[in-house]
Amino acid sequence: MLYQYEVVVPSQTEEITDLLAHTIRTAGIDSGIGVAFITVTNAALCVTNNKKPEVLTDIFDDLNSMIPTRIDYRYSGDYTEASAHTKSALLGVSLDFLVHDNTLLVGKDQGVFLFNFVAGQRISLYVKLKSA
Repeated sequence: MLYQYEVVVPSQTEEITDLLAHTIRTAGIDSGIGVAFITVTNAALCVTNNKKPEVLTDIFDDLNSMIPTRIDYRYSGDYTEASAHTKSALLGVSLDFLVHDNTLLVGKDQGVFLFNFVAGQRISLYVKLKSA
């Protein structure tokens, strides 16, 4: 089963854990695997701590430190988006996850996040589920 969602990420991150959990419940899959996939090259999917917001800030600070926005990219578009493509390539635009007992299998303090490196854009999110 393939599900499609349009997600607007007004700032840097949007937690999609509940959306994935809802999709699993709706599909009625008891056990299996899933893949989340986004169709842009300036955002990413990531599993990280969802109990302490400062973790997200630290991740963005680290990414911006390692991959700063510069004006000397060869990218011919908006130079502020050039570093977003590199961050997206490093983190990835797809994420595998497990389904057990009709539930998204994540740790106690884990959540699934959509990281948006170009704030305010609408992102197509696809979720594919396969029953085991």
